[in-house]
Amino acid sequence: MVSLTSHAWRRPLPDRSFKLIVVGIGLAFWAAWGIAIFFLVDGHPLNGMQGCGPIDTANIFWDCASDKLHTLLATSINGLIILTLAMPVFVAAANIDPAALPLALPGLMFNVFGLPAGMFVLVRSLRRLVEKARA
Repeated sequence: MVSLTSHAWRRPLPDRSFKLIVVGIGLAFWAAWGIAIFFLVDGHPLNGMQGCGPIDTANIFWDCASDKLHTLLATSINGLIILTLAMPVFVAAANIDPAALPLALPGLMFNVFGLPAGMFVLVRSLRRLVEKARA
């Protein structure tokens, strides 16, 4: 029987570079979800900028015609929203029409690999916090 105080139940990842890749993917996953939800709840940062406006009636996706930096910001935020919140729509479309699979595949892979890596980062971080709180 392995006690919870021993380190035998922890299995380290095989390689340090692999661990860094997994942690990077996990952090990117949580950052993408956090940024997408923040902009949907708090409002788009380009609201009120000259030449920037929503391209849909729900004011979710934006585009800018004024500045390259604003266009890059709007495109990045649109991509994050598509990768996170709109991905079930693309997966449903790929189930109906197989020609839509190339649209759904990148976001699906982002979520398939990102969720376990994100959970890995979350569990490891919480474990370290609990260990520091005990000490």
